[in-house]
Amino acid sequence: MSEYRPEHRPQILEFFRDAPFKNDIWNWQYETNPGALACGFFPIVKLDDQGVSGFNGVMPVSIKYGQDVVEGLWSCDFYVAARVRGKGLGKEIKQELLERAPVILSFGVSPTAAIVLEKMGWSKSPEVWSFRRIITASSFKDRAIQCLQSVMKLAFRIPLDLSLNLTFQSELPDAREVNALWQEAAPTYRKIVCRTYDYLNWRYQKHPLASYEFLVARDESGKLQGMLVLREHEGVVRVVDYIGCSDRPSMLKSMMKAAVLRYHGARLWLAVTSDPALKRVFFSEGFFLTRSAPRLYVHSHRGLGGVKDASEYGWFVMGGDSDGEFLSAARENWLNVKGGITSRHKSS
Repeated sequence: MSEYRPEHRPQILEFFRDAPFKNDIWNWQYETNPGALACGFFPIVKLDDQGVSGFNGVMPVSIKYGQDVVEGLWSCDFYVAARVRGKGLGKEIKQELLERAPVILSFGVSPTAAIVLEKMGWSKSPEVWSFRRIITASSFKDRAIQCLQSVMKLAFRIPLDLSLNLTFQSELPDAREVNALWQEAAPTYRKIVCRTYDYLNWRYQKHPLASYEFLVARDESGKLQGMLVLREHEGVVRVVDYIGCSDRPSMLKSMMKAAVLRYHGARLWLAVTSDPALKRVFFSEGFFLTRSAPRLYVHSHRGLGGVKDASEYGWFVMGGDSDGEFLSAARENWLNVKGGITSRHKSS
């Protein structure tokens, strides 16, 4: 394998012609995320006599795995040039990837890639669910689903937490509050990407082609208790992330009800989660499970209690963990401005 150099970038971007905005988010995604700033950007690059022949992007990230915090990787943007396919290069790239970190994650894996990953010892998490809530019906099928949604709301009743003060903000609370919330929440999860202020600030406030809204929950004393991250585009609202302690159904119910009222003109709601409490809350708000959900695959050299977790239960993931979410956000905005921009980094 060859060391990545800036002159490789134009050739790599040629691999992703279906994502014309890729150049606009490259620095943000790969070179200014907190992990890369701390450790550097070291993707896997393969060269031949025609230039770059293979690429696997990586994003370093801190992961709480059991009682420990480990430095792991998100694997993304894997590509092998057509001229060298069928010669084992893809497997060679993935084999080197396995040596880069003790825990490696890949979210939104295609069926074809899933077969390869499983042969190489990756494990699929069985606990990721995808949800929808249809507001505007455009067909008989949609109206039938709306009837199901009403039944779900009746079947999964959750009391509200009326003591909370809920506000919608265009910016995160300050770093001290967010980090204190994460320190309180972290012990309530088994496996989760660390939701520190630096990570959230990069992920949601610094995205060069997307805007997110934060629903902030505080108790009567003003202490930060939880946050939902939301994104709306042309009447479609996505519940992107949750930051707070696990298993707070009444708080989450209050937050989701407030969010639905906030976006009362939405035609469709979408959400992805592995969290059982959020699953119940989504049902209580009339969401239904879709037939397919993005696949989360994990390769880990670690185990909990000395036993390797072959099925990788216990992960907390949301749609915001997936590079698919920030690519979707980039695509939607890039298409709106017809050509992309590079100067929308927020100063916060």
